[in-house]
Amino acid sequence: MIDVKTADQELQTYIRPQTFPVAIRMLKPGEPIPDRARRPARDFKKLSMSCQVIDMSRRYGWMIALTREDHICSLGITAIGFDKPLPIYNVGTLCEGMYTETKAAGARSEAAIDKFAPGSTRPCWWRPWTAPPSSRTWSACTRIRPR
Repeated sequence: MIDVKTADQELQTYIRPQTFPVAIRMLKPGEPIPDRARRPARDFKKLSMSCQVIDMSRRYGWMIALTREDHICSLGITAIGFDKPLPIYNVGTLCEGMYTETKAAGARSEAAIDKFAPGSTRPCWWRPWTAPPSSRTWSACTRIRPR
């Protein structure tokens, strides 16, 4: 497997992405959130969605932690596994009109989202993948857009 620095050099040489490739880490039970990680509710005085947090980390290179208390999106809360999905989460009404045109398309979209089991995850945090990790248990997650 290629190391992160070499991969980053290759990406910068051949693709030159507009944003930072991002890594995500789910914390273990009892593991503290790093002090330098930004927290949406504490630092921005607003609740956020997973997609917003990922985008801020990608665009600005910030390390951002997300807990249930920081999160506002019901679809993201259940996808990450912070809460158990309610029956309304599978019928398409949450996607209809915002992400899909019809309730039926919304139901298909909601069903297609991979989800962690409820209660299986702890706080998670995102950071640019080239930042020095405190642990090797990181996963890369990025959409690369060439410049």
